[in-house]
Amino acid sequence: MRLGDSLLPAPRCHAILTAATASADLWETTYFHALSGPDPVLNWLKGTTLLPIQAALGGARAKETAAFERVLAERLRAAYPPDARGVTLFPFKRLFLIGSR
Repeated sequence: MRLGDSLLPAPRCHAILTAATASADLWETTYFHALSGPDPVLNWLKGTTLLPIQAALGGARAKETAAFERVLAERLRAAYPPDARGVTLFPFKRLFLIGSR
């Protein structure tokens, strides 16, 4: 299973919500987090996304986790390079759902 595979697509979320409410609204937005410092995206992900991966590899201090994070850090630096000021913009997508009766 890949990260995010367990998330429902927006149309399915809408179908579930409309089946249980009188009206439904949903929208998607992308936040751009301005990050700085060494490996800023990796460090941001360590607080959320990487927690289950770290656990599966034996914990945050396990040598397997360190090896994984070294490879991931290289890929993240390539995918999200800093600008001339040293700021890395990291896009973070969110789906919002509101239902009312």
